[in-house]
Order: sequence, then C-alpha cells, then structure tokens
Amino acid sequence: MEILKAMQILPKKNPKGRVEAVREMGLEEWRGICHQNMRAIASCWELQTTRLKREELIERVMDVQRDVERLEELRTDEETYL
Repeated sequence: MEILKAMQILPKKNPKGRVEAVREMGLEEWRGICHQNMRAIASCWELQTTRLKREELIERVMDVQRDVERLEELRTDEETYL
C-alpha cells in the first residue's frame, strides 16, 4: 500500500506526477497489488487465504460474491484449511 500512500501525498493538481510515480511498475507488481487487496477482502470475510494460489483465491472470493450463502460453507470447509 506504499504506492497508494505516495499517490495521496503527491499534489492532486499534478496527475502526471502521480503517473510518473508508478511508471516503472510492471505487470507482476500490478498483479501483486490486486492480489494483496483480494487477500485483505477475503480475510475480512474470515476466509482462509494463506495456502491459496492467486487463481484459487479469486475463485473463492467470486464464489462468495455470486452467492453470499456460500460464505459459511467456505469458511468451515475442510479444504479451506488444508
């Protein structure tokens, strides 16, 4: 979240400067940011996140998003904790 803090510190009237702050970031860095946010959201829902690969985590979060009734099932599912 350091990047977000940097965006907030830089002057609002200088959007080009804000873009320059992330100019060197590549695909993996952007994916990492998205993954960190997804892990944080899943943790707020009390889903296990530590052993899940990116694709598994996305699938689990989207399962709950599609059907909130699955939340309890996924929170207590043994596979969640393997």
